[in-house]
Amino acid sequence: MPAQATGRTRRRRGIVEQEIYEHAARLFAERGFAATSLQDIAVSMGLTRTAMYHYVDSKDALLEKIVTEVTLEGVALLRAIRGRADLDPRGRLRLAAYEMASRNAANPARFRLWHIGQMELGEPLAGRNERAKRGVLAELRGLIDDGVRAGVLRPVDSRTAALGILGMCNWIAWWFRPSPEHPVEPVADALAEMAVQGLLAAPAGVAGPQPEAASALAAVRAELDRLEAVLHAAG
Repeated sequence: MPAQATGRTRRRRGIVEQEIYEHAARLFAERGFAATSLQDIAVSMGLTRTAMYHYVDSKDALLEKIVTEVTLEGVALLRAIRGRADLDPRGRLRLAAYEMASRNAANPARFRLWHIGQMELGEPLAGRNERAKRGVLAELRGLIDDGVRAGVLRPVDSRTAALGILGMCNWIAWWFRPSPEHPVEPVADALAEMAVQGLLAAPAGVAGPQPEAASALAAVRAELDRLEAVLHAAG
C-alpha cells in the first residue's frame, strides 16, 4: 500500500477511535460503567459491535484509555510546564491553570467519567490512577512553592492553594459546554488569571489594603465579571 494511502488510513482510524472514546465517556458518565455495553456504544455511533472490535479490544480497555488520558497525561503536562525555563513562576502557574481548565472544558465527559467512576476502577488501574492524582497535586504544589520562593506569590499553604486551583479548574467540566459560539479559551483564560491573582504577593514594604493590593483585588473582580459575562452568553 502506498505511504500516502497508509497515512490516510491511520488518520481515519485515529478519528474513529477518538469518536469512540467520546461516545464511551459520555455513556459511561451518564449510565455508569457497568450498565453500558460495547453494543450501546456501537449503536450510539452507528457502528456494529463487530466493527467496534476493529478499534477497541474491550470495554475495560476503553475505560483505561479514558482514565489514563485524564490523570497520567495531566502529571506529564504539569511536569513539563514546571520545567519551562522561558517562563517565570507566575507564568508557569498561569499556564498550568489554563491548560488544566481548557482540557477539562474541551473534554467534559471524560473528566466527569474519571470523577464519577472512581469506585468502578479495578486494579491495577485504580492504583495507577490514585498515584497520578497525587502526582498532579504534587506538581501543582511545586509550581506554587516555586512562586513563593521567588517572592512572586505570597506565602501560602501550597496544598490548600493547589487543591483550590484544582477544584476551580475541575469544576468546569460540570457547568461549561464548548461550542463554536462558546469557545473554551476565554473561560479557561479567565480561570487561569483568577488562579494567579488570588496568590500574588504584595510589593515589598506594602502591608494592608494599599493601592497595589486593591488593584490586584480589582483585577480578580474584573476577571470574575468577565467569566460571568461568558457564562451569561453561554446560557
